[in-house]
Amino acid sequence: MIADLVKARTSFDHDTRLALWRGEKVVLPSDTPSKAFGYWTWYRSAIGSASELGLGARRGWKALPAPEKDLSIVFISGGVESTYLDAILPLTIRRMSIDNLPKLSEATTHEGYLAILAVLLGYRVCHLGIEGSKFGTEDYEKDGRLTVEFSKRWVCEWNGYASPYQVVSMVHDMTRFQLFNWVVEHRLDAGLKSCFGYTDEKKWCGECFKCWNIFTFYRALGRDPRFRLSTKAWLRYNTELRAYIETGVDKFGTLSDYKELAQCGYSLDQDKEATKWLS
Repeated sequence: MIADLVKARTSFDHDTRLALWRGEKVVLPSDTPSKAFGYWTWYRSAIGSASELGLGARRGWKALPAPEKDLSIVFISGGVESTYLDAILPLTIRRMSIDNLPKLSEATTHEGYLAILAVLLGYRVCHLGIEGSKFGTEDYEKDGRLTVEFSKRWVCEWNGYASPYQVVSMVHDMTRFQLFNWVVEHRLDAGLKSCFGYTDEKKWCGECFKCWNIFTFYRALGRDPRFRLSTKAWLRYNTELRAYIETGVDKFGTLSDYKELAQCGYSLDQDKEATKWLS
């Protein structure tokens, strides 16, 4: 019975979230609690959705039952944050690779989807790697809609909406650079998968923003990168970082990462050895 109720509610949450992402009309049950209506109203506004949202004529709200067991899960992507969490969280916490999740939509593997999936699977606590430079942001318009689900506001709103199920970020007071430093110091960086073009045959494409980001993190630590970066990517993202430092404008939608590099003390102009790692 509990499993059926959870399945019905998480299906509703998934469909509502996806409809808002796609700008489709959303009609909530007439008996939707005010807190739930407030959550979806806030969420629609935060992601900049054009959806029409309102209450229908029919009842049918599905309240979440309490979980049968107090279990926790962490989703592992192979990125900096999840590598850290995988290392420090107790082994009693379930690990699940996001590589095994079905790619259902453009909104599938982001934090909101993972929070819903954790509830569906019966885990009361969902550990997500939302690091500090993203956790504190409220500037969704500059950072893009994806950063909504990295924010402290979203965590608070979701935890109120989905109670007693909760999202927790144990890295919210650390920056991504600090996490990367810890991962490197503990010799866990060989297993990182932080590249938009990652394949089993080639872990680092050397062309994308993520590769540039990790490359500069290595250089900021005074270490040799584990891969070569293309000269094109080096010039493109260096130009954007300099533009961000001068103007605060970020046209690529990675504001928090640029902000962190601007603050961590690394100077592109003073790193004379970086170019020997370019291809």
